[in-house]
Amino acid sequence: MCIVSPPTKALYTVELALLKQGQIDAIAFSSTAEVSSFLQMVESEADCQNCAIACFGPYTAANAEKLGLSVQIVAADFSSFAGFAEAIARFFVDQAPEKFSKS
Repeated sequence: MCIVSPPTKALYTVELALLKQGQIDAIAFSSTAEVSSFLQMVESEADCQNCAIACFGPYTAANAEKLGLSVQIVAADFSSFAGFAEAIARFFVDQAPEKFSKS
């Protein structure tokens, strides 16, 4: 038998505080279940308005949008996590090249 416990805010107090303070650049989701669990821990979708939401592929992105998140990054190549990582990196290089590019 497998028992799955719902996420608990107590385990993520530091991360949730950083999120509210705008100190998290991005949150990456590879499944709708991850999105749902995340939303159970935050007080509202507004808690993550200052960070980019990244989804592994279009299915996860569509469900994240249905659940109330605004998705900024969706991997075009979702056959591997390398494509996901590339999409996230490209987003930040394009958004703030002076901060994130290798110069």
